[in-house]
Amino acid sequence: MYFCPSIKDTENFVHEEYYYASGAISGSLDALSAEFSGYEKLPVRSRQPGNVLYRACRFGRYYVLKGLAPEYRDDPALREYLSKEYQIGVQLDHPHIVRVNSLEEDSKAGLCIVMEYVDGLSLDQWLLTKPSAASRERIFRQILDAMAYCHERQIWHLDLKPSNILITKDGMAAKIIDFGLSDNSGFAFRQTGGTRKYAAPEQLAGQYADHRSDIYALGGLLKRMFPHRYGRAVRRAQRQDPSKRPQSVAALAKLMRPRWELWLLPILLIGLFCFWMHPDGKIFPVTLDSGQTVYAKVLSHWHRTVAFVNPNGTMGWRVDVPGVPAGDLVVPADIRHRGFRYRVTELDSSAFFNCIGLTHVTFSEGIERIGHKAFSGCNLLKDTIVIPRSLRRIETNAFADCHSLTTLVWKATDCSIGTGEFAEKAMFYRCNSLKKTIVDDSVGQLPANVFSNMDFLENIELPNTLRELPHNFACYAYQLCEIRLPDSLQILGTAAFYMSALTHVRIPDQTEVIGFYCFSYCYNLREVEIGRGVKRIWNYAFNENKALETMIVRCEEPPTMLPNSLYGIPENAILYVPAQSVEKYRKHEVWGKFKRIEPIEL
Repeated sequence: MYFCPSIKDTENFVHEEYYYASGAISGSLDALSAEFSGYEKLPVRSRQPGNVLYRACRFGRYYVLKGLAPEYRDDPALREYLSKEYQIGVQLDHPHIVRVNSLEEDSKAGLCIVMEYVDGLSLDQWLLTKPSAASRERIFRQILDAMAYCHERQIWHLDLKPSNILITKDGMAAKIIDFGLSDNSGFAFRQTGGTRKYAAPEQLAGQYADHRSDIYALGGLLKRMFPHRYGRAVRRAQRQDPSKRPQSVAALAKLMRPRWELWLLPILLIGLFCFWMHPDGKIFPVTLDSGQTVYAKVLSHWHRTVAFVNPNGTMGWRVDVPGVPAGDLVVPADIRHRGFRYRVTELDSSAFFNCIGLTHVTFSEGIERIGHKAFSGCNLLKDTIVIPRSLRRIETNAFADCHSLTTLVWKATDCSIGTGEFAEKAMFYRCNSLKKTIVDDSVGQLPANVFSNMDFLENIELPNTLRELPHNFACYAYQLCEIRLPDSLQILGTAAFYMSALTHVRIPDQTEVIGFYCFSYCYNLREVEIGRGVKRIWNYAFNENKALETMIVRCEEPPTMLPNSLYGIPENAILYVPAQSVEKYRKHEVWGKFKRIEPIEL
């Protein structure tokens, strides 16, 4: 199926052009609601009708809602295109591509895509501020990086132009927006069109377009940003025949290199000599201040960074080989090698795998990554492990089978967890003695799956700085009987306590959303107290709580609840609600399923 807007009667057909203006969130409490509020219609400058844009607030943040104009909301083709744009956009997670959050049915915008709000200027507007050549070079490299990311996933934008590229207010980052014409090989129906100045000839002819059409548009952007440079790259990118254009973003980037670089043979020889003297990736032994010998490899000589590695690769250390690290290990902030000082930023996969003699590990601030199975199988690693603030990524099973660990202190303020099968996402899998975790007061957010599959966890201490518990936060915590949720908490994520051993839980007044399966299959949960601020409870949030005796809801207005949110609770469970709201709960489609609804004084 094709949707082809007419481009014959206009010199410069515009698919969609819109700009986001700078602004600040007001002090109204409505902005913190779970529902969208403060709608502001954004201009859509297009010769093709159909779409509407709103800026709105939810949870104290601005979002952009992209939907259909009222007269087009029942058009099945346009709804299908909007759904397609969402399905493509939600796959993309890149710092220079606008983030797509969800596809929702909104009272104001109808069926709409909820996406990140970017406070900045379009590329054309930014160029009017006369940025430096270095700034323009940085922005274009970011655009190339984002498009290479899309093409690796077989996604083609097909409408690259200055108005679809936003520059943040500080001028430091680009954001590619509007995937309304985007495509990939997985969709049977396609739209054609584009902006005449940037669209490839095959697009204007209504023919099949792919990643090479984006290469053509990138050539146009390069010419717009650098009118008197990169002529060779522009000419090749904008050849009429797609097969004669650069066949990848990397090939286009290579054409941007000045030709005189090829003449600098002396510099090349010096570079080769430096590479021979300090080759990245070469493994070498390091003697620490404690006298222990570990192994490292250079990650980047120019950035002076190294990683500690396992000389046996991904295989565990052989216990019968002399020199296996043992005792108390202090990972230093830096080491010296051949007269240079290198920062220790990574512990590579299996770096200390099966070092059964290790008893304690202390990380210096500066460690940014802990690899897969880095300390797996260190059976004597005991007492407390402290995750440093500097950590940016921790891979799966990093501390699996460390049976003597008892306490985890989490200080990482901006960390993500590696991907893998669900059971493999646990970092502390089968740590049988690990019963307590402490989250430092400096932590404002936690990564998904952070304490999942910790079978023997009994106690979690959370700071009053947290606003959200991520999905799978402490699922499968079979020994976790109680937890104090911080008063600052606003969102309980999907499956946060799925199949835990909680017996009672008090949800703070600041909490507004309880996610899917949040307390599902908590077979020991007997008492639940829900604070005054809860607005929405998603499906199966309290599914199969077979021991539930009482649920206290302090909201005067019954929170929005989907039909299956209370599936499987006992018939004799009692619901306590504010005295003046008893009738509202009894008449509610879902809350009214409780056989007994009794008043309670606030």
